[in-house]
Amino acid sequence: MDIAGAQHPEGEEVSNPSTLHSMAPDGPQTPITPVAPVPPQHVQPIIIKCISISDLAGASTPTQLDSRKKNWQSWSHSMHFILDIINAKGYVDGSISKPSLDADPDSVENWHFNDSYIKMLIAKYIAEDEMIHTTGCQTAKDMWANLKKFHQLTSYGLITDILWTLSNMRARDGNNIPKHLLKLKNQWEKIWQFKDEENCTIYNNTYFKQQIARSLPHSWDNFTALYIKAYASKKEAHLSPMKRIDSQQFIRFINQEYELQISRKQEDDLLPPKGANKNPSLASRISNPNNNNANDNSSCKRTCHHCGKIGHFKAQCCHCNKTKCSKCDRFGHDNEDCPQNQTSGSKRKGGNNNSSSSNNK
Repeated sequence: MDIAGAQHPEGEEVSNPSTLHSMAPDGPQTPITPVAPVPPQHVQPIIIKCISISDLAGASTPTQLDSRKKNWQSWSHSMHFILDIINAKGYVDGSISKPSLDADPDSVENWHFNDSYIKMLIAKYIAEDEMIHTTGCQTAKDMWANLKKFHQLTSYGLITDILWTLSNMRARDGNNIPKHLLKLKNQWEKIWQFKDEENCTIYNNTYFKQQIARSLPHSWDNFTALYIKAYASKKEAHLSPMKRIDSQQFIRFINQEYELQISRKQEDDLLPPKGANKNPSLASRISNPNNNNANDNSSCKRTCHHCGKIGHFKAQCCHCNKTKCSKCDRFGHDNEDCPQNQTSGSKRKGGNNNSSSSNNK
């Protein structure tokens, strides 16, 4: 074995390390390549600039954080929007750490100013009862962490109640489906306010589509199965694009189907009952002596619930949009404008005149 600095059997000294070989006991020799030293990398110092307070001139003012209102999610989102405007979100999540003492003096001074300004913003937009959670905090990160820790504990019970309400929302046959879906969507948006990495995985778009389908009556099962029914493989999902729509598109399709069902039902109401001939021919009436009775029976079935007459339905009534007077049972006026009020008043006046004339006699 050749070793650096050792004598060669022929008396030659091996001085070039690049020609050294290492040999296993019974294996071939492999050359050893020297490793070049890694030059030290120059670290660019971080320059922290001062926050431009004028950027917040047009920002909206968030509502105050209050544990009694349970508004941590909405308040934290509003504060994140404000911090994004001035590029200061890193002061509350810890991504912008405090510079070391040997860093740029201007950067150290700017960091202290920015952190103090963020602490002032947090204290400005929280209720007085919340100050107890921020007392003694040295940085804005500590203030945010204490508030988040306290309010997330109370938010667990709140999201449980919202999920319970969402899972128990049901529509029945005959209900207004668009209004039901609107209430369902408002409840879902409350859950979405608590979004984080875990919640986004569990309560995703597929979960909401399933909740929409199960909240509808059983008469909608055949329609919703086209968009919700599980598929055996991913290839089937690509072949059926209807199953890849999101919840918003699913709600829009349900509303369209509901409007079609309402229009079909209105068309069916305008049609005569089954078995009734709307315009029987003269020959059929002459040949069938009982035709008048049949027409009478069919007319009895077609009774208007608005005017009380037979032979038509409420949708075909010519007085459908008119007001009905309860005194004279006529249409076009109400009780106060009824003509009978005037006739009764004139009769009273006439009666008084007759009585006065009889007394004079």
